[in-house]
Amino acid sequence: MRAQIRSAPRVETPAATPSLEPADAPAILVLEDEQQVRDLLAAMLTIRGLVCDKASSIADARRLSAGKHHDLLLVDETLPDGSGLAFAQEETLGSPLVVLITGSHDFQTAVRALRNGAVDFITKPFTVGDVLRRLDTAVEKWKSRQQLQGQARALETLVKTTADELSRSFRQIDEVRDRAVLALGAALNLKDHETADHCSRVSENSIALGRILSLSEFELQNLKWGAFLHDIGKIGIPEHILLKQGALTAEERATMEKHPLMGYELLRNIDFLAQASDVVLSHHVGSSVPFGVEDFGGSGRDRGPGRIAI
Repeated sequence: MRAQIRSAPRVETPAATPSLEPADAPAILVLEDEQQVRDLLAAMLTIRGLVCDKASSIADARRLSAGKHHDLLLVDETLPDGSGLAFAQEETLGSPLVVLITGSHDFQTAVRALRNGAVDFITKPFTVGDVLRRLDTAVEKWKSRQQLQGQARALETLVKTTADELSRSFRQIDEVRDRAVLALGAALNLKDHETADHCSRVSENSIALGRILSLSEFELQNLKWGAFLHDIGKIGIPEHILLKQGALTAEERATMEKHPLMGYELLRNIDFLAQASDVVLSHHVGSSVPFGVEDFGGSGRDRGPGRIAI
């Protein structure tokens, strides 16, 4: 689109600014079919220490953009092979900032451009001072965008780092808890040497069954601990009963049958084993009514661990 360039009497051209480092300057593409206007815009960018690629058609602009990302586009609306604004909105360009160049009689196009994401527009004929002011505004907007994107990347990195640290902390906490459970199992093993392998097998088999039942990771964790410690109450059983080789008397059996409740009482006040203690309480009957529950607070109510009872 042919443009007139209006001179402004006694307008002083702003002093050239020092050339910006590549990382501090946007990559700019000037898309204008009139060579005089195109070269003048490039010269104005040079005043601001900026360089640009130049294209006279959308086809040329596509070729330039295929091998390089442009942060800022100065595009004429009316070009021999199409609309400069439509080109600027192509997804392959990666959402650059757009300054539309349009005729002074075509304000509707300028309004439409702003509504569609253009940051500014330059009307023909234009003055050097006006173009430089609009270029300065566009570059500042690019810098603001870069800063926001940098902050977003920093925040994303911080969130990932924090999440990784929390994940490591949780794993460390779980490892400490696993060691504590093993220590409790070892304490029982000191009293009854036959329980160690038995408790490990019960725990492994319970986890396998729990996965078949699609239990959550939280439920599987508590099932693992509860199954491993299901006999922990035997610590409170007298050795002459616990280790007796022959058949137990009715009185001895009544004492032995209290070990689920004893184990529950031992574990229920340990915060991370509170859920696992329900498994210990119910492990002998496969329901929520264990041996000796009538002695627990005088109630035989369902305590709720039946879903993961052994």
